[in-house]
Amino acid sequence: MSVRKLILALALAALALGLAFRSAHGRIEAAPLPWSEPTERYAPSYPSAAIARRIQGTVLVKAWVDREGRVRHVHVVRSIPALDAAAIASVRRWRFEPCVRRGRHVAGTRIVPVKFALR
Repeated sequence: MSVRKLILALALAALALGLAFRSAHGRIEAAPLPWSEPTERYAPSYPSAAIARRIQGTVLVKAWVDREGRVRHVHVVRSIPALDAAAIASVRRWRFEPCVRRGRHVAGTRIVPVKFALR
């Protein structure tokens, strides 16, 4: 069996078991895990340029979390350009309670809302 066929067979098996899903763009991605609460959460630093322009709102980021609960990669899902970098920097420092699937700690992704509000 060629490597390409093996990868396709594994992807289809993951879809069938509910361990993966087909995204809106047609890519096969790991299924989100049940939400686990952050054990360490850091508030974002509000960019001074965004404060001056009175920009506020919620940036959604996708965090790839390893089996120990450490954030390994962050990608913006819903952007507010003036706030994206601060949201990413904040979530990279977070730690999560590890997710458990079938009795084992597993890596996964989480969608994290990062709120910015002026007072």
